[in-house]
Amino acid sequence: FGIVHRDMIRTFVEECTKSPEWLKRLGAELVPHTSSIFPPAPAVVFPHLPGADGIGPKRQVKGTTGREAGGVNMWGLLSRNVEERKIEILFSTAAKQLMMNENREVIGAIADGPTGEIRVKSKRATIMTCGGFEFNTEMQLQYLGLKFDALGNPGNTGDGIKMAQEVGADLWHMNGIACAIGYKVPELEAPIGSSMPAAGFIYVDQDGTRFMDDSGFDVHHFGMVLPYLDLKSLRRLRMPTYVIFDDDTRRA
Repeated sequence: FGIVHRDMIRTFVEECTKSPEWLKRLGAELVPHTSSIFPPAPAVVFPHLPGADGIGPKRQVKGTTGREAGGVNMWGLLSRNVEERKIEILFSTAAKQLMMNENREVIGAIADGPTGEIRVKSKRATIMTCGGFEFNTEMQLQYLGLKFDALGNPGNTGDGIKMAQEVGADLWHMNGIACAIGYKVPELEAPIGSSMPAAGFIYVDQDGTRFMDDSGFDVHHFGMVLPYLDLKSLRRLRMPTYVIFDDDTRRA
């Protein structure tokens, strides 16, 4: 909504158009996307423009196990390429600090492995894949102004972000939330994502009041309506929210 610089948008879009060919070079076969959760993606509006094939129609990596789950198949494709190239993966090894040379260039990382501390030196570059910080309450409050049960990996506690800060990295876009909705089951650490599969439902707040267009809402934008603070009661009436549905929806 106007907070991403134009050059960043251009870079993102241009690189996205290269994804299908990159996946094919890795050995992927791309098939039409199927999902019982999300509706079919709309057709590309301007198919004649350069790069349109990179963003639609929506596709997924075809699997070899009979499962047509795009994320599972994508992970299998990447894993096979890592194994074929004999890239070493260190499990149970938590990175804790970046190493720098006298020119303040990052040259590797220090980690705690199963048998003690190890140091891994970079050949060309050190790539940070930090994930989010949704399971770090302090960072939630600092950057989002909220405390909530987050969907995602309980290991996402912002450690990599802090490591980057220690060597002078700037932070940007720390208040961005792709917020779906889910259930928090007491005996499980991470919530379970939810998406209603049929039209016979409504969302209501803790007072039983509807507050959104239930069928026309983007699943990633719940974070824009759920934090609403009622100034009379000083309650966040939509956290938690309730969903009411009929039996046809339940069976769907």
